[in-house]
Amino acid sequence: TAYEIRPRDWSSDVCSSDLSNNKFKIWPVPASNSITLSSGTKRILKSEIIDLTGNIVLTSNNQSSINVTNLKSGIYYIRIFTLKNVETQKIEIVK
Repeated sequence: TAYEIRPRDWSSDVCSSDLSNNKFKIWPVPASNSITLSSGTKRILKSEIIDLTGNIVLTSNNQSSINVTNLKSGIYYIRIFTLKNVETQKIEIVK
């Protein structure tokens, strides 16, 4: 199996990855008040924000925008559930 490693473009404030030929995007990164999710044509069923200890600190159902004002500054992971996929991305919250 071959893997392609590409350098991260830190000039962009959008994280994206490929979800079955559709672009999956999270913005802004870093975030302070809310995070917007886009999954191309895939419907977002649920999203979870997880802290670095593995605890789910926020759950959202069927929403493309998540209010993160109650989260402390730091690094988190966001797990996005669609009908056929689960995608996890690292995000940063800055207050």
